[in-house]
Amino acid sequence: MVAVLDRDTEKAYRQGLAYAGAGLLLKGKVREGFALILASQALYSRQLSEVMGKLDEGDIDEAVWLAFGYTHHPTLEKRPPLLPPEGGWKPLWRLMARENLNGREEPGATLVALAHTAHLGELTAVLVTDERRGFAKALEVAKAILEYRPMAFRYGLHQVSGALPQTR
Repeated sequence: MVAVLDRDTEKAYRQGLAYAGAGLLLKGKVREGFALILASQALYSRQLSEVMGKLDEGDIDEAVWLAFGYTHHPTLEKRPPLLPPEGGWKPLWRLMARENLNGREEPGATLVALAHTAHLGELTAVLVTDERRGFAKALEVAKAILEYRPMAFRYGLHQVSGALPQTR
């Protein structure tokens, strides 16, 4: 298993994991989808490689199990969820501008809500879906993220639990 990934490979793995999570979310597999979406942001190279290896093998259940286990393990080092900057995520504003959407009406209102509340994994899921499947599917993912968030919080699938890395 690869321990250290080059920047482009790591980015592709993170996008692939977020995209797989978005697909599971759209199929109604909420816990599994959010587990992969969070893992796309929270895992470091070795764990990310292992989860992607299982996805590449087609073993989705094992990939989800690993993703959840790694993101919620109490002693493994994880990247804390990167929340949206003040003013929201710029890529979502650009997406709205490209689609000429008003933020006060649907579907723009959904994207505005997401821009101010999504962590980086959720943002990645929407953006990579837009890139690979088009705006209509990306909007479905955005709506599903907002709709199922209460369940994600209930199951601890919206944040990394356990000890945070020590800073020196």
